Amino acid sequence: MYRESQNEWSEALSSIDDRRHDYVSKGYELLPGRRFFRSIRVPDLTEPPHLITVHENPAFNKRDTTIFDSKRVWSSTGWVNFINVLRAYSISPLQRGTVKIVDREAILPVHRAWLLLIGLVDRYSRREDSGLFVDEQTDPEWTTFTDKAVYGLSGVLELLPSPRNTVCFRLHSPDHMRKMPNYFSAGDMDPTDLLFLYLGYLPVPGGSLYCSGVPSNSTEDGSHYYSSSVSVHAFYRLESVEETGIPLYHRRLADEVGVKLPNIQRVGFYKSLSGTRRVQVTEGLVAGGDEPGYLDGMQWHYLRYVTAKNTSTTIWLHPSDAHSLALAVLELDISPQSFVCGSSIKDLVTRLLPSGIKSYVHIMCEGGIDALHLQDNDIKLLRGSLLEVKERPTRSRGLASLARSRTVVQNIIRKYRMPSQAMQTIGVLYLTKDTFRDRMDSVFDHGNMSAKVTINKSEKIVYVPAVGDFEAAAFSFDFSTVFSASADNKSQRKRHSSDYLTLQFPQVGLACVQAYLAWLEWQQTFEAAPLLALYNSLDRVTHIAARDLPQRQETIDQQMNKVVDACREMTGLFKEYLDAEKANRKGRSHPKPPVVRSGVSPRLGAFADRHAGRL
Repeated sequence: MYRESQNEWSEALSSIDDRRHDYVSKGYELLPGRRFFRSIRVPDLTEPPHLITVHENPAFNKRDTTIFDSKRVWSSTGWVNFINVLRAYSISPLQRGTVKIVDREAILPVHRAWLLLIGLVDRYSRREDSGLFVDEQTDPEWTTFTDKAVYGLSGVLELLPSPRNTVCFRLHSPDHMRKMPNYFSAGDMDPTDLLFLYLGYLPVPGGSLYCSGVPSNSTEDGSHYYSSSVSVHAFYRLESVEETGIPLYHRRLADEVGVKLPNIQRVGFYKSLSGTRRVQVTEGLVAGGDEPGYLDGMQWHYLRYVTAKNTSTTIWLHPSDAHSLALAVLELDISPQSFVCGSSIKDLVTRLLPSGIKSYVHIMCEGGIDALHLQDNDIKLLRGSLLEVKERPTRSRGLASLARSRTVVQNIIRKYRMPSQAMQTIGVLYLTKDTFRDRMDSVFDHGNMSAKVTINKSEKIVYVPAVGDFEAAAFSFDFSTVFSASADNKSQRKRHSSDYLTLQFPQVGLACVQAYLAWLEWQQTFEAAPLLALYNSLDRVTHIAARDLPQRQETIDQQMNKVVDACREMTGLFKEYLDAEKANRKGRSHPKPPVVRSGVSPRLGAFADRHAGRL
């Protein structure tokens, strides 16, 4: 029986920290400290999760982490904690799984899509806040993780060097986990939308997706450009993508997790024109050249400037497509915890939106809110929520206030029946037109709240009156094209059948504030690259280790340094003995056996004592 208790299986089960015996039975103690007849009862995670099923579970978004109220639930075994996180999120696969024993360690087989699911819903990336909430301190034991580890709201994940294809999962503290529901009180984003954003697609409320086909840097393929020293103007616009045009990796992943990819529109190459003058762009303002970016009877939206193969290339985006993308950003329902964003769509949206934007929050709080003629409690609620907004919010503090303010603004727009489509139009122009923002800045600076903005849908015009040093101006806006994909389009047409709308400037200011909040939220997204690198390094079925901290192996240099130190220690010991022998030959008393000095290992001291007579 004692020999049986020493085998790999028994020792591996004994090392599992499952104090409530949820997954490893208690067994029987037939020898002191030795238990027998223990069994494993773990969920089968070798098949991928279905995101649609996860989202349809009403308990998923609530994140009932009360199971962590008991200190006995938190475990030092990584996969025990991982299963408990799934339970807290109301995900309970059938208990038909098992563990695998490798080097006397019980590791849990799991499909890598389960790790991706937790990575998406808990926003795993290389985060500055390590996934912690306000005033929480990092764990000193995290120093064993390398820079390849990804941190999320529930813990830390890192691929281990051994055993192969095994990850280490470290759960955050029980106190942290108990706070989780407070940060998702209003629910969370749809897991399918989180997947699309992770892959580099921007969800549109109508059900379709936008993605980018624009070169992200100057080393991209320049096959559409003229390989000469002249400047080139490359024009891009949205185009439908056939199924064969979707990356195979995206199709396979979506199929694995039970998600059907909807209609996808990509910002793809449309036309290029060579020019004789180089375009200079400073803070989004285009100068140099005869009406640069003018094509098909309209001025296109400047996107970026690159150089490659002795060719200077200015990239332009169709104005209606620029407006459609900005509308999708406005309508994206971002939770206070943001999301993990693919680099391609992140790069596109970052270049579409202004790099810097003026905050009207405090100006609205001073006089604009009163001019909206709201009820007293709504004025107090709106002013209080906006004053919480910081111009440079941190992820741990500012995102919650941003989401709260944005919800308050949306509720006021609905409650007072402000034309939301008209408000979105103002927001889109505010995010995409420098000249429009300049005029808005002038109105706020002059405090001219009596000004009005007129929208003429039939003529596709937004008319801004003269203000300050600016003359009156008309901005083109293709309403039918931009709002064609919006889920709100039909209801708006019924409620506001008139093609002619007038917005008082306090309402325009509220629309600009709404756009400003969306712009701030977009700045706080997390990079998908670290999570993507971890996911791609795993086999289809991977393993979660029992240990929840990496065990770093010593490098060859570290091992050699230890050998050198031991040799120096031995040399010093021998020198001390020889000096004593020399003194003895000169008539001194026989020296005592050498005493092992502080820092000398006991094994080395015993070796010296055994061989003292020979020396």
